Amino acid sequence: MAFVKVLLALSLAHQSIAFVPVPPPTSPRKVMLWWANPGLSHNDTLINATIHDLKKHRQGFTGIAYQYFAVCGRGSDQPGGSNDCSAADAKARPTPHLAQGHPSGVRKDFGAWLRSELGEDLELWPVISYGNPGNADVLNRLTRNATAVQEFAADAAMVARAQRLTGFNIDFEATAGTDNQMQEMKKLQ
Repeated sequence: MAFVKVLLALSLAHQSIAFVPVPPPTSPRKVMLWWANPGLSHNDTLINATIHDLKKHRQGFTGIAYQYFAVCGRGSDQPGGSNDCSAADAKARPTPHLAQGHPSGVRKDFGAWLRSELGEDLELWPVISYGNPGNADVLNRLTRNATAVQEFAADAAMVARAQRLTGFNIDFEATAGTDNQMQEMKKLQ
């Protein structure tokens, strides 16, 4: 705890930020589960067993964040990356786009299915990950192309409506050759 206080003090002194107490929440507590790679084994039996277990504890959580989407496009399968996009999504379209990925073998309506299995009040926050973390070329082609960005956003909105998603988590982990992503994202606002 002392280490945290030191870091906080250093941060506040460095940034000249005054500490403002956070008021207590006015709404009920929210608990989100993280489901990493729900279909990694591409095994419906394992997914169904997980859903069965989650149903037993449904009152203990309000939402699920799960890996499901990726930025895909020509080059997503290049060396140095995790190859999270399907072969078709990594080769068929030169323009980076939103696609199922990480993992790519899960049912197409996974979000809507989760809600039907676990309740209409379930918050769904699927992850949009960068489908090739070792090679930033595809991600850079997306952030440099205003038309591709608009199409990506439109696709995400369409999928969110179709699967009744609450929102998205963004997880771009490219390490080599990435443009300044935050500057590019600010241009979209």
